[in-house]
Amino acid sequence: MGQKSLEPYLVDRQVHLVQGIETLLLKPGFSSVFKGIVIARSHSGQFYIEPLEAKTLSHKIQETRTEIENCLQQICTLWSTKLRPLYLFLRFFDKQFDYLDHLQARISFAKSLGLNFIKPNVSGQFILKDFAHPNLKEPKPLSVDFNHPLLLVTGVNTGGKTMLLKSLLASVWLAKHFLPFKINPHHSKIPYIENIQAIISDPQNSQNDISTFAGRMLDFAHALNTPNLLLGIDEIELGTDASEASCLYKALLEKLIKEGAKIVVTTHHKHLALLLAKNPAVQLLAANYDHNAQMPTYTFTAGLIGKSYAFETALRYGVPLELVAEAKELYGTEQENLNALIERTCVLEQELQAKQQELQEAKEAHERGYQEKLRKIQEAQKQREQEQHALEQSYSQALKQMQEAIREFSQSHNTSHAHQQIQAIQKSLQRPKAPHPSRKQEPRSGRLCSLWQVKRGDCGGEHRALQRCPRKWA
Repeated sequence: MGQKSLEPYLVDRQVHLVQGIETLLLKPGFSSVFKGIVIARSHSGQFYIEPLEAKTLSHKIQETRTEIENCLQQICTLWSTKLRPLYLFLRFFDKQFDYLDHLQARISFAKSLGLNFIKPNVSGQFILKDFAHPNLKEPKPLSVDFNHPLLLVTGVNTGGKTMLLKSLLASVWLAKHFLPFKINPHHSKIPYIENIQAIISDPQNSQNDISTFAGRMLDFAHALNTPNLLLGIDEIELGTDASEASCLYKALLEKLIKEGAKIVVTTHHKHLALLLAKNPAVQLLAANYDHNAQMPTYTFTAGLIGKSYAFETALRYGVPLELVAEAKELYGTEQENLNALIERTCVLEQELQAKQQELQEAKEAHERGYQEKLRKIQEAQKQREQEQHALEQSYSQALKQMQEAIREFSQSHNTSHAHQQIQAIQKSLQRPKAPHPSRKQEPRSGRLCSLWQVKRGDCGGEHRALQRCPRKWA
């Protein structure tokens, strides 16, 4: 493209890939100044030309690629031959490496989002503390103690019953597959359950000619044949007559309880709730409602059957007041009294729980104060013991120093006294010189001659060869 003679025939300066070949787009008449092979022709009459120089270079590149592929094939064949005896080990190693890589990915993901892991237990304990469902953006922490085979959840519409059911199922699934989630790991326990089944959506399907109730029965038939099961059923009353469904579902649920299944059920069937409430294997849980705010609190109270608050929910979502009042009249006085009794029971239970919470907080505050005072007393006692120990060490050290000083004084006093005695003995052994050399000096009876007397000849000349003169004079 750098040739000036070629510029009049260039349509553009791009390299066009045609049929896998790099070409130039030229105008007719190029053959006088440019040698190449026509690969294709455009709709406007220009030609896609492969230059002869490019063709030669392309051929060399293709030969080089072929040689590289042959070399790679030979290398792979050689390595395959050498590694074939280690195939089982390499397959095991690859599988374990994938496993460790998955664990590392889970741990890194948990650290980045502040999530925790829960190791499933085989004892069946199921306690959630401050669990947050991963699909919710700003979830309210959920705490529940699922300590019975069946958990029956009733209460206000849009009060969080379905999300409670999904949270229980999701926590088991996440813990089972070692996936991190937001929870308090120190106060939570999740059991290991092999099979998890959820009956939540409407199973009716016109293509398969199946109704809502028939679909629910198929789901229950599958659950009856599944061992080690966690079953979640949302709005169990769907699809058929309420009175008949209550008795039927009671029998089905009690059969599943006998087979060891763990079940979570949400319902508005008071008849079904009353039938199951007599069973000691059933745990009741009611969704709470704030009468002042006219809103659900998304909290739950254990041991109660909750009211649905259908009329209040309808008003909150825009249903006219006169229609709601008409519905209340049709509902009947007796049913309204029953709902009032249930409502009053829930309110009293919430007040009782609030009082218990206040007492618990006061107890904890008193306990903290007591522990603080006890800590201060212990610190003061420890400080006194340290001071006493320091005084004892000082006294022991001073006593030791005094004993050393007395010992040194005694040693120095005894040495001086011994020197004094030696000097006194030496003085007593010394004799005065004789007045005349011809006169012999007689030693005193019972006295020894000293060495310097022998050397000087004052001992009579008999003991000059002796150092001592043991002779005594009569």
